[in-house]
Amino acid sequence: MGSRWRGNSHGSESRTPVEMRFIDMFMTAIGSLIFVSILLVYLIAKFPTDAAKRIDDTSPAAGKLELFTTSLPVGRVGESYNIAVAYRGGAGRVHWTMDETTGGLPGGLNFDLGDGIIRGIPSTSGIHTFTITVEDQAGTKAVKGYQIEVAPAETHSQAFNLVVAGILAAILTWVAFNSARQAAGLNGLANRLQALYQGGATRFDGYVQGKGGHREDISIPLPTGIDDRRQRARQALTNAILATMSVAATAVYIMSVLGAK
Repeated sequence: MGSRWRGNSHGSESRTPVEMRFIDMFMTAIGSLIFVSILLVYLIAKFPTDAAKRIDDTSPAAGKLELFTTSLPVGRVGESYNIAVAYRGGAGRVHWTMDETTGGLPGGLNFDLGDGIIRGIPSTSGIHTFTITVEDQAGTKAVKGYQIEVAPAETHSQAFNLVVAGILAAILTWVAFNSARQAAGLNGLANRLQALYQGGATRFDGYVQGKGGHREDISIPLPTGIDDRRQRARQALTNAILATMSVAATAVYIMSVLGAK
């Protein structure tokens, strides 16, 4: 319902019900959390990084040189890839080498022999295998085989699905927000009608007016009008909950697509 109401059964004006103000804050917080979550997943998927290079280890075997990175993340054709292969232990500075006899890096990627970083923009999809060796100043070596899976470039259908999902999430958020406000407004009006009924009134004749200036004349018999408003409030709240759950499901889909990139 609207944010203001007036009638001859009571002769006073009420402000926005506290239930509606709470719903406003709650839905704004939910929408903000969903937006931030999707943004974070997108940034993590778009700019993968493994800044770690050397891992401090205070265990008894800390002096043993070994490659700490166990696997490399999936890349995608046409998107930036920047991963540092991590190691631990060893004496002094290290030197990196790569054996590409088993396949080598995907096209568009290079291995920095000074820093042990794989970077570039993949140009070929598929699974690519190779071996990396790290050697310290004492001549100790650590060798490990790796593979990089590069997914094909994002297709139009994937981008289209994300756009449609985003539009659907926006529509559902709007439905949830307005249904929640309607539920709060109806419940707030029912509470005030209940107070009038308890004061001896048998009918409320007046109007409700929304923030946009829209005014609606109403004539509500008491107490049947109270039950009707409460039932409509429960239905609106159910719609808000269902729409919110749908928004969450849509957000999970969007994050799963972005996270798989």
